[in-house]
Amino acid sequence: MHATPRSKRIAIVFPSVAADLEWLRMPKIPTKPQKKVKHIGIDANVRESLMRGTEDLWKRLRDVVAHVVDRLNEPESRFHGSLVTNVLDLVEILPRLNVNGDGDLNRFAEQVKERLCNYSAQDLKKHDLLRVTTAADAANIVAEMDGLLRSREAAETAQGPSADDIFNRMSAYMEAPAAA
Repeated sequence: MHATPRSKRIAIVFPSVAADLEWLRMPKIPTKPQKKVKHIGIDANVRESLMRGTEDLWKRLRDVVAHVVDRLNEPESRFHGSLVTNVLDLVEILPRLNVNGDGDLNRFAEQVKERLCNYSAQDLKKHDLLRVTTAADAANIVAEMDGLLRSREAAETAQGPSADDIFNRMSAYMEAPAAA
């Protein structure tokens, strides 16, 4: 065996591993709390979209109640169980969709549920008096809605709910805490 003299050995130098991994280090977290940026306004387009969404909810509620009036006011009209279940389905989900927090809309949804969803379509078919009184209740609700919506249009202002109110409602709907 031949021994290699020490002077002829090759020296391999490896750079420091820590120096190569410097780019992986996390940035320093400041010890002083950062100022919280509070959202003070909401874009006009978003506000307009939310208002249109609320208007759509009003329209849907009014349309479904008006349909009940139309069907129940005609003694010979045929209707199915869906006449009542469609109303119930809408009034149960409507408060969660009401991200603007329109109290009147929620109040009407509750009123519709209490006054129109107590009887099955079968009950309404069998009992003429029940059918007539339910139709009258539905017609009164439609008239109340129309009156409220007309008065809102007349007194309409550009002032809507604050951004924080809207975000809190949306967070509640999504069952997540709102960012403060």
